[in-house]
Amino acid sequence: MTYSWQANRIRRFFNLVAPIYDFFVLPVMHSKIKKAASLLGDITNSEVLDVCTGTGIMALELAERGARVTGIDFSPAMLSRANRKAKNLLPVNFRLMDASYLEFDDNSFDISTICMGLHEMPRPQRYRTLSEMRRVTRHKVLVMDWVSSPTGRFWQLGVTLIERLEGSFYEEFIRSDLEEVLIGCGLEPLVHEEDDAIGIFLCRPQK
Repeated sequence: MTYSWQANRIRRFFNLVAPIYDFFVLPVMHSKIKKAASLLGDITNSEVLDVCTGTGIMALELAERGARVTGIDFSPAMLSRANRKAKNLLPVNFRLMDASYLEFDDNSFDISTICMGLHEMPRPQRYRTLSEMRRVTRHKVLVMDWVSSPTGRFWQLGVTLIERLEGSFYEEFIRSDLEEVLIGCGLEPLVHEEDDAIGIFLCRPQK
């Protein structure tokens, strides 16, 4: 896979932090992931794509709820952690893939999800990723990401540190209107909830 220099920098960052990622992120994200997943309702036997799956936090939550999950990410180290956590016991498959060029046919999945991945991307890649998710999804698209600046000291310090180390696109992202971005990519928001400056959008893909 060929990536831009920005994407390569972010990928190197995640490869580096993969061994400690869950230690810092899981305690503060666990309840939010469960809240987001619950908006999908009964997903038993649904075909689900989890984009920017990382260490598989959302993918494993959805698999535990009965879905058949494919998780994709561009970081081999993060996917290695995800595979170890799955232990081949859950109906989940992890694949190395560029989120902005999904290697799936149109309407391959009932549901697609992306959690805390969009703010890591340059604006053009962000739009391509959401448009690709719309293309491959039949029924529901779940998007979870920042909609305002966090107020908690943990988040403020964490975001500042990541911005310096990773060089992500958080500052530009937070100034955008995520709901408008979703609509512009052909995703119709049906439900919108917020939790500690994180927005959770359940959308319907427009075909």
